[in-house]
Amino acid sequence: MDTILKLCGIFHTDMDTLVRGSVERTLAEDTVGYDRFMSRFALKTAGAVCAIILGAALACLEEGFALPENLTAGTMMLIVAASVVVLVASGMQYDRFAKAHPVIADFYTQEERDAFDQRFVWLITAPIGAILLAVAGMAFCADALPERQEMLLCGVFLAVVAVSMFFLIYGGIQKSKYDIEAYNREYSPTPQEKRLQAICSLIMLTAAAMCLGMLIYDRGLIGVCWLTFPIGGILCAIARKLMEERGE
Repeated sequence: MDTILKLCGIFHTDMDTLVRGSVERTLAEDTVGYDRFMSRFALKTAGAVCAIILGAALACLEEGFALPENLTAGTMMLIVAASVVVLVASGMQYDRFAKAHPVIADFYTQEERDAFDQRFVWLITAPIGAILLAVAGMAFCADALPERQEMLLCGVFLAVVAVSMFFLIYGGIQKSKYDIEAYNREYSPTPQEKRLQAICSLIMLTAAAMCLGMLIYDRGLIGVCWLTFPIGGILCAIARKLMEERGE
């Protein structure tokens, strides 16, 4: 018993964990501030996207309330510009953090993951439900309202979408935060994964170039040029499947 107590002191754990648990698991700590960094990254990214959509809502409300066009246009541009700056800065900070810490020790407990999973259900379902209700409201009211009130309704709808997108993006990033194994694979990839990343990057760059080229050729193609991106995603999935079947 004296020896067991001394071992508990050496490993800074209790007797139950020493005998039946994992001391290595108990000693795992967030030494690089991963959890705090990812939570802030989720807030900044979700907030910036939400602000951009709110800028579009402001444009609709401007027409509905007959506000000065210059004032609302200037405010909207400031919101969008600030949001883009936040997105770019957050992306650069994330990239720098990942390069500095390509491998993270998994310090989350199963209890912490289970607790978040319970919150995650509501972070996803509640915003989707709000958007569906807003769409239903638009469908019921759109034909019965005059044009100016329709723009007000559109502004309210976009505001609901903005808030919903905040929670969807925040919840998605927070969910990925707990998948440390995937984080380690992404930033400490095997040679095969590096080849796949290079192939997918080339595919998506080609998709972006094609979309831009279509817009330069004919601005009327704006409604279809976005299809290059889902096609690129499908090609990336096919490339991954082929490499897995070949054992690469």
